[in-house]
Amino acid sequence: MHHTFSREEYKEFLLVEFLKSKDYDENFSHLTGHFESLKYWEIKISSINNILTIILEQLEKRGIDTNEIIKFIYELPLSYDFLIQETDIRFIDTLYKNILSPNLVLEDYLIDTQYSIYGK
Repeated sequence: MHHTFSREEYKEFLLVEFLKSKDYDENFSHLTGHFESLKYWEIKISSINNILTIILEQLEKRGIDTNEIIKFIYELPLSYDFLIQETDIRFIDTLYKNILSPNLVLEDYLIDTQYSIYGK
């Protein structure tokens, strides 16, 4: 099983799992199961750095030091099946082979591209 974080999911994940500032909102309760499955390597979770940079910028504007968040994210693959998509050549190649739908915003297009590589 594979899941790629949307911006809202990624932000919620960081607020709950890293900052420990809250519990998962009802709309994101599925992330509790995903994180438990991630601990046991039952699911691969992908993150897209383009989305992460937007979240980090928002957190920095709130006065939150993001250096520890970056360290947390980059340590996840050491313990979990967590993929950090840094727009490598495979991703870019797939991105350009897919036809961009005029109905998608960039974030959705990036997530769809990730799913076309790793499936859902």
